[in-house]
Formats: sequence, C-alpha cells, structure tokens
Amino acid sequence: MIGRHVMLVGVLATALLSTGMSLGDDSKAAKPDTTKAKAKLPSHFKQLNLTEEQQDKLATIIAEYKAKIDTAEKELKSLKEKQKEEFGKVLTDAQKAQLQKILSESAIGVLRQKGAAAAPPPVSNQAEQKKESKKEDKK
Repeated sequence: MIGRHVMLVGVLATALLSTGMSLGDDSKAAKPDTTKAKAKLPSHFKQLNLTEEQQDKLATIIAEYKAKIDTAEKELKSLKEKQKEEFGKVLTDAQKAQLQKILSESAIGVLRQKGAAAAPPPVSNQAEQKKESKKEDKK
C-alpha cells in the first residue's frame, strides 16, 4: 500500500519536474483547449525551435493530461491529510507539541536558505540565551 503511494508521488514529481508547468484548477474540463495549453508550453521547449505542428501536438498532450494530473494531485493531497491524521492518533500531546516546534524551526531554516531575513532561532533555555548574549558581546 505504501509502495503505491510512493510510486504515485514519484510519478507526479517526475511529471511536474519534466514539464516545468504550474498546474491550476480547471473547472472547464469538458474539451482540451489546445490554444490555452499551447501558451503553457514549458519555457525550455521554446529553445527547441518546434514546428507549429509539434506545438499543436504538445498542446494537445498537455490538455489531455491536465485533468488526470489535477485528479492525482487532489488524491495525493487527501492521502497526505489522512496520513497526518493517522500520525496524530499515534503521537502524545507532548510529542505533537515537540513536532510542531521542530517543523516551525525547520521552516525558519528554509527561509534563511532562500535568503529571507529571519529572526534568530528561538533559544530553548536561559543557559543558551546567555551563550548567545556573550557571543554578541564579543562581536
């Protein structure tokens, strides 16, 4: 069961990364609109000097798979939510709080890596606060 989910995630990731497309909600999924899809060809395809026929065929492929990919993404989101609920049934309240803290600190780290100005990491106790204060004084 988990193997299928991992496989689904891998297929979705490959599809998204290989096309470089951003996907949105398409409530008009009646017929593929190749004129709109043509405009959404991945930017790296522009470097291929595609013929008009190739562009039309690619646009059709994109339109045909869009609904399938959207459905799979919704299913994946639902599965992730269900998994999170199952985790919550196993963890204690203290573990849930600790996990929340870890995740929030991880988010701060991600922001720093992306170059966003972030506050210094939270200090967990007074001893660590004193160490940080001494480091600042030395500078």
